[in-house]
Amino acid sequence: MLCSKKHGGGTVSVAVQTLLDVYQRNTINPSGDLSFDRPLPRTLVHKSAVSEVFLTDVAPLGADRFLVAAQWPRDHVMFRPSTRGPLDPLLLVETVRQAGICISHLFYDVPVGHAFVLTELDYALDDPATPPATGTEPPAAVIEVTCGHRVPRPGRADMAMEAVVSVDDVRRARVGLRWRALDPGGYARLRRRGERTPDDRLMDTAPEFAEASGPAAPISPETVGRPQPRDVVLAPQANGDWLLKLDTGHPVIFDHSCDHVPGMALLEAFRQAGLIGAHHVTRSAHRASVHFASFGEPGLPVTISSKRPDGAGPLGEVRARGMEFTAVQQGRLLASATLREGAC
Repeated sequence: MLCSKKHGGGTVSVAVQTLLDVYQRNTINPSGDLSFDRPLPRTLVHKSAVSEVFLTDVAPLGADRFLVAAQWPRDHVMFRPSTRGPLDPLLLVETVRQAGICISHLFYDVPVGHAFVLTELDYALDDPATPPATGTEPPAAVIEVTCGHRVPRPGRADMAMEAVVSVDDVRRARVGLRWRALDPGGYARLRRRGERTPDDRLMDTAPEFAEASGPAAPISPETVGRPQPRDVVLAPQANGDWLLKLDTGHPVIFDHSCDHVPGMALLEAFRQAGLIGAHHVTRSAHRASVHFASFGEPGLPVTISSKRPDGAGPLGEVRARGMEFTAVQQGRLLASATLREGAC
């Protein structure tokens, strides 16, 4: 599962209330203009580093609809900027994820102290073959969001959103997210439910995430479209699977402390596995659907596996139908995904 919690200083509630007051006043502004002047407070998107905040504004349109402004950097320590080719799927998902968190806090009364547990996501790049125009300005994205909201009991909110992302006034992608917002007690109960027994627990002897290594040669970052060796999250194994390889000092994957394997790390592992797998089926992971089933525990290896769809024939058919990927820890499914090439 992918979980996000609040991070930041002691004036969070004041900042949130101030922003909420401003945005509520904006509902009477018929122009709906969005600002790209500065990032939103990092607490609203559950980030520690201001440099990892991509949102700059949000405006309600009524009936669970919103417009969100984002500005992407010309360059980034991990993500591939959109001015250099098709949209980076991880940058796309991270931006929409931030939009969901921000909207939940500002417009659905989800307290800033709640944890966000992502259960499902899917995305599709509209035209992966055509890169955005290169310009001197940082890429500006506008996200049209439609939300669903349900409160089955106090301390929990079930949320869903559909988002259409446009970059420099050109529609580029669609993203769907499903998540659960839990108060601290509810999150603690959910984590306890997935804990291992004391005999299985390795936290005392292996406090860091497992540093997996395999007999095969290391994967170069260029092979998986990333700039640095630390961005490679897979270690190849002799049987064709991979072990998840995480650097807990990574400034993006571990922007803040985490008590489980980050879901974004699993998504990146699936993307990289699609690039280097036997069928090279997902050269840019143009479409994906991911289900997060359970939390991955630190200190234990995670195996990433892939397989062709049942009954798939030639490589072109495999690419159209997609490759299936799983992340498994001690026999327990953490996440599964199907990645495909080509626009919808």
